[in-house]
Amino acid sequence: MIDSLFSPGAISAFALFLIRAGALVLSTPFLGQSLSFGGLKVALSMALALVLYLNVGEPMPGPVDTITWVLMAVRELMLGLFLGFVTQLAVLATRVAGEMIGLEMGMQMSQQFDPESGVSTSLIARIHENFFMIALLSVDGHLEVLRGLARTFETAPIGAISGMENAADFLIRMLSEMLHTGLAYVAPVLVVLACVSALIGLLARAVPQLNVLELSFSLRIAVALVAMFAFAPLLEPVIGGLIQSLELWIDKAVHLVEA
Repeated sequence: MIDSLFSPGAISAFALFLIRAGALVLSTPFLGQSLSFGGLKVALSMALALVLYLNVGEPMPGPVDTITWVLMAVRELMLGLFLGFVTQLAVLATRVAGEMIGLEMGMQMSQQFDPESGVSTSLIARIHENFFMIALLSVDGHLEVLRGLARTFETAPIGAISGMENAADFLIRMLSEMLHTGLAYVAPVLVVLACVSALIGLLARAVPQLNVLELSFSLRIAVALVAMFAFAPLLEPVIGGLIQSLELWIDKAVHLVEA
């Protein structure tokens, strides 16, 4: 058994498992993307690849030339990144929702650098994103992503260079649905802020001497924070629906990559 694990065919097959698992870990927000220490990412990728290979893996049936193996490795990399990007879109929905609230509040002037995405993110967006990831982890959503990775080795086994023909159309439809859910995520707060904008406009017309800029800045932040707290119970069905949508789209992604 030990000798078979170190045979050339087994090493080549395990390397392909490692590439797919490592791509998923690096591209998934709540797995390896949020880890600052590279050694933990490597260890998690190695552990996932080893467990998956011991359960569903088989050595390569015969010798493979370098060009063919590189093409297989590129396919494994694309499959792992594709599944990780599906998870990224769910987090993107909450981030866009938070950015919309932050823009209406005027909090975009106090952005902070996000080391995970490499871009500046407002504090409100980070709050909404963290709430969603906490909810996702509390219902074992990360395990659903790992189950999806395991199922891809059944629907798209290593050694093939096919699949993912309709990936672009799939991602467009998923992005549309996720952004629609993100709008529902923040709709109550945005409606309240729209009413505040209308009120400030009426006050500016009725009392021209009023310092509208100073008043609107303070009033928007105060009203938005109160609205976020008041409408927090309404987020439960929206977050639940977003998590269910993520599970559904992971299942569709697994069948999409079927070789």
